[in-house]
Amino acid sequence: MAGWLFAQGREAEQTLGDIAAAGATTIALAGADGIFAIGEQIFVSESDASETEYLGAVKSVSPTDLDFSLPVRVSKNSGGLLWRPVSSLSVGGDPKLPQRRRSLTGVHVEQSLGGMVFAVQTGAAGEILDWRLGQLAPAQAAALGVWLDSTVQGALAAFTLIGPARELNAVRLREAEYVRKEGPGGETVFELNLLVEQAGGYR
Repeated sequence: MAGWLFAQGREAEQTLGDIAAAGATTIALAGADGIFAIGEQIFVSESDASETEYLGAVKSVSPTDLDFSLPVRVSKNSGGLLWRPVSSLSVGGDPKLPQRRRSLTGVHVEQSLGGMVFAVQTGAAGEILDWRLGQLAPAQAAALGVWLDSTVQGALAAFTLIGPARELNAVRLREAEYVRKEGPGGETVFELNLLVEQAGGYR
């Protein structure tokens, strides 16, 4: 896939009646044409929400089948789950800006006036993702700003970030603000400081 996808929530969740084999771009689903529409983004997982995958956009639907743009990578058993996000936004831009991952220990360290060092566990260990995307056209930049403000609501709500290699991260803004820089040609760079709640997860 090209670019990044922001997604949040689940709706139209369906249970797989048969195995979704690795490499498949079609899933048997009774009444698919009354549930999903062409162009909608879809996801699939095992029944326990493990092995979640992004399957791209719906290409065609029929009363018995659902065709999508990206092949299943890991086979899903009968009973697995298929859904579309409640809200999603696809953005392009320049994917070459570095994305930096950092460890979060959850430990706060202070040094007393006497030189003694105290360490206190104030939070859970985790991972931070410093996400950057450049060369966004004005319309896409505006759409991303609106999506973050209305769907993520600062840092109140978690969401899912899907990268160009289809990697999923369930994330949350670490701060209510995000950085938006305007370039001389009207292009925009977005910078998000994210807490990774679950690598490979979905929110």
